[in-house]
Amino acid sequence: MARLMADLSDSQAKFLRELFFEGYEGGRYRRLRWTREDLYKVYQGLFTSLEGFSETMDTLVFHKFVAMEVSPSRSLTHYYLPRMSIEYLAAAEPNVTIDSSSWTGLPSDFVFSPDRHETLVRLLREAEGNLDQVGATNEEKAMARSYIVAARILSDAPDPPIDVIWELISRANHLSGIAALLVSIVALFSVGK
Repeated sequence: MARLMADLSDSQAKFLRELFFEGYEGGRYRRLRWTREDLYKVYQGLFTSLEGFSETMDTLVFHKFVAMEVSPSRSLTHYYLPRMSIEYLAAAEPNVTIDSSSWTGLPSDFVFSPDRHETLVRLLREAEGNLDQVGATNEEKAMARSYIVAARILSDAPDPPIDVIWELISRANHLSGIAALLVSIVALFSVGK
């Protein structure tokens, strides 16, 4: 990643650091999501034109410093700093430490025990089975089902990537009308040991 950082222009690197520090506060990091329009409104002073801004965004996405997520139901594109970027930028700043629990949503002492594993798989199956009963659109139900199934499959991996599972559950939880199905699952992750 350091080599890729060298590929960025000074203005692109400055913009990336600005995005990083917008989410950093008091030793904790909140993962923020922005629309392209919101980013340009706030940071247009760093760029000479909309084209320069667009070129910077394209470069940051290409090098994976910034991730892009498209919301099909609202035709919006959201940008956020992925974990790799946050960790790299935090390491590059001498006075910055990051408590990853503040942006992953997982307590730092979280343990994915066999009991939690069984409970998680059961709750994910129940949530998937109850999806047709929620008042979401078919598109949102399909997205939620994809996230839930992916989380269930990953939870059965030999060494489950709990941060990825949590991210999938969080994404499903942010879809309108779906959150009620996931209350028990979110609660399972909110307790440390």
